[in-house]
Amino acid sequence: MKNTIYTKTASAALCLAAAASLASCGIPLKQPVYTAPSTAPDATSEVRTTEASAATSETPADDTPATTGNPYDGFIDGFKKAVNEPQDAWYYGPDLDSSKASDSDVGIALTGIWGDTFNYILYDMDKDGVDELFIGEEVADQSGKRINILGVVTVADGKYKVVAAGWERSELTYLGGTNFYETGSSGASFHAASLYTYNSSKKALDLLYTIEYDEKENGSSIELFEGEDGKVKSNTASCKDKEAETKFEQAKKDASKDKNDLLCKEWTKVSFK
Repeated sequence: MKNTIYTKTASAALCLAAAASLASCGIPLKQPVYTAPSTAPDATSEVRTTEASAATSETPADDTPATTGNPYDGFIDGFKKAVNEPQDAWYYGPDLDSSKASDSDVGIALTGIWGDTFNYILYDMDKDGVDELFIGEEVADQSGKRINILGVVTVADGKYKVVAAGWERSELTYLGGTNFYETGSSGASFHAASLYTYNSSKKALDLLYTIEYDEKENGSSIELFEGEDGKVKSNTASCKDKEAETKFEQAKKDASKDKNDLLCKEWTKVSFK
């Protein structure tokens, strides 16, 4: 397998339309995004379950945003400004200049998926005493209720770090515990799905499995690739076709066994205005 959908290297082709759209509007694609005045605090906080007030307090004389006790206020403030005034296709947080981002760095898409508001909740998924910031919402489809994720942010070495993100062509679902399921495509003939688990020590998602469906003129193929040390173990598929589907579906069931504590919770709604 080339690369998983999750990695920015593989996503580059998929986000071409978004990047082209930004370029056509005269927006430079490699300019620094908004930088917040301070990095992330080390403090933890409780899950917020009430809707954010539309009222704002008076801005202090030094233009530093007023805090609410939420350790992710700095990230949220920068994210809102980055969406309202996009200078790049991705937002990596106030602690990473987009021009210095590597292929391994994860960013949240700035175009194509946002309306007038977004929702978030704070939740300590790895039970290390530090809440992660989940941006997304609970949705319902033919398979039932699920948690659709557009971004997951943590604090590493006193700085914000985006550890996972879904976007227009890559749908990310939180399964519960530390596990995530992603589906995406790079066209009508190719789509894939992946399973990940959050590695608390590395502050990153580790790949468990990726399954690829490729429809060609001479027939279709289904290939399964396994993860090792968080990455693809080999570019040679471990199994194919029915065996690949059976193994992946069982792995998804296993990854979904943990209780999903975010289901039926109330998320905080924030206006981009």
